[in-house]
Amino acid sequence: ESIDFEGKFPLAHLKYYHSDVPVAISLSVFSSFQVGNADASGIPGCVFSFKVKNTTDFSVCISVLGAWPNNIGQWLTTRYNEFFEKEGLVGFIMNQRNPLTGDPAYGNMTLAVEKGGGEVSYLGEWYNKTFPVNMPPDKRVWDYFVQKGALANQEDGEELTGGSQISRAAGCVKKKLLPGQEWEVPFYISWYMPN
Repeated sequence: ESIDFEGKFPLAHLKYYHSDVPVAISLSVFSSFQVGNADASGIPGCVFSFKVKNTTDFSVCISVLGAWPNNIGQWLTTRYNEFFEKEGLVGFIMNQRNPLTGDPAYGNMTLAVEKGGGEVSYLGEWYNKTFPVNMPPDKRVWDYFVQKGALANQEDGEELTGGSQISRAAGCVKKKLLPGQEWEVPFYISWYMPN
């Protein structure tokens, strides 16, 4: 129904309000910043940290979903997302096959979530064979998520061949919260684009 936004560099803070949602939800977005230290302040990554608090007197099951587009390479085709599970993280490295090394968008990006925060599920590509083909990709994913409170655990995305398709990867964390319990869910985004 409404969102409050407060921006104080290098932090952005949002609070979400909806009368049908029995929890308090906020989001803090930040990246590394140290005064006088260009190297520490120039780390190519940021954190999207969701905080959820059960404000009811009964237990509730909460799912937080984070998705990110694959923006590697100027051409939409041949983009693909590669699943990884390493050092307590689950996520996807977003790439493009046979990239042009002079392309300003040459490189890779990563979307990751921590394994220990709850039940983790994931989706390597919104264009995939897990869902009915007679349904738009966004609707397929959201309908599945609303029904299951999770994603389909499909690891590697299909390589896109259509110029109008936008490649996305997604991660989801699900947890049962007791009355008054707070929960923090960080999503990590990083990128390597040397040009």
